[in-house]
Amino acid sequence: MSTPAVADGMVFASDSMRVFHCVDAKNGEAIWTQELGGEVWGSALVADGKVYIGTRRGDFWIFALSREKKVLQRIELGTPISATPVAANGVLYVGTMTQLFALKTK
Repeated sequence: MSTPAVADGMVFASDSMRVFHCVDAKNGEAIWTQELGGEVWGSALVADGKVYIGTRRGDFWIFALSREKKVLQRIELGTPISATPVAANGVLYVGTMTQLFALKTK
C-alpha cells in the first residue's frame, strides 16, 4: 500500500508481511531487511540522513540512511499510523489515527 522511497542508490519499501526492505537501486539486490511487527500503510520518508516509517501497530521507526542497517530509534506512539511522515522547518510530523505528533530534536 505504500510507495518506495529512493535515496543514495537505495530503495526503501515495506511489504505486506510487515518487513521493511532496503535494496540496491541499480540491481535490485537486497541490502538489509527489518521485521516491523505491524503493517505499513504510509510510505517511508527520507530526510536529514535518516529513514522514517510508521506501522499500524503504532510503532515509529527511525533508521540511518545507510547500506548498513542501523536502527536509531523505535518509538511506541500507542495508536495506529496510517500516513506518511512529513518534515518541515526542522520538525517531523507523524499523523496517527487519533493524534498528530510533532517531533523535534533538542
